[in-house]
Amino acid sequence: MPLAFHTSTYHRRADHSLLYSGGLQSAGFIVASLGILMVIGLQHVGHGSALTYILPGAAVWIGFLMTGAHPTLVGVVLGLMRPVRSIPLRGDPFEVVSRVLSELRSSNAVATKDTHRLDIPLLKLRVAQREILPPVVRVQTTLHPWVAYGVMPLFALANAGVSLTGVDLASGGAPLVMLGVGVSLVAGKPIGVVGATWLAVRLGWCRLAPGVTWSSVCLVGLLAGIGFTMSIFIAMLAFTDERLENAAKLGVLLGSLVAAMLGLGWGTACVRRLGGQRDQN
Repeated sequence: MPLAFHTSTYHRRADHSLLYSGGLQSAGFIVASLGILMVIGLQHVGHGSALTYILPGAAVWIGFLMTGAHPTLVGVVLGLMRPVRSIPLRGDPFEVVSRVLSELRSSNAVATKDTHRLDIPLLKLRVAQREILPPVVRVQTTLHPWVAYGVMPLFALANAGVSLTGVDLASGGAPLVMLGVGVSLVAGKPIGVVGATWLAVRLGWCRLAPGVTWSSVCLVGLLAGIGFTMSIFIAMLAFTDERLENAAKLGVLLGSLVAAMLGLGWGTACVRRLGGQRDQN
């Protein structure tokens, strides 16, 4: 009897964990479905502005949250729904832009600032300029700086378990560990990248690609010193002492910050030097 009881209990738990029969709320699916229908409707009528999709996107997010599912799945759903083709216009977007500009040049509406005559041409110009790129590309271009410089670093730090509350640089060996990790990122990575590239070119194994200079290779080496997840994971494997591990994590963060600043400064100098050479030519 006890065996039968435990067996039946196991099957019920397995069915529950497999099908989530008691963990999802149907009302959330209704709200999420309404938001998805709003997105489809806006796409059908040709609304391409990202601001238009904030309200239906929020409805889908709230709906997923109400169901008990992780709301980050909303990004997957809305990402798959983004059109990969631009909204069809009366002609090629470049032709529309050229035609509207010609109309504006031939009229005196711009000189007189006649808003009634400028509204429609400017609206056509904005729509044509927007639809030169597909919506999914525009979203990717808009979100890339936020993801690359905000979301991804925070995601890496949070999932790597970085906590600076236990850092004690007064303990023996901690300052040297922090300094060693930081120097290895700031100096070791550029030396390794530039040195290996120089050696391969010197031995005739390869050559620099057209347009790539040694300044560019140095820039890659400096930026290679930015390390998060792998550097922190290696530190967690290398040190069993929690104080040394926290010091290594702090060294990773400080070294990455210095490497990023050096790479930014070197890249800015290279761009300015390249611009000066073009002006002279």
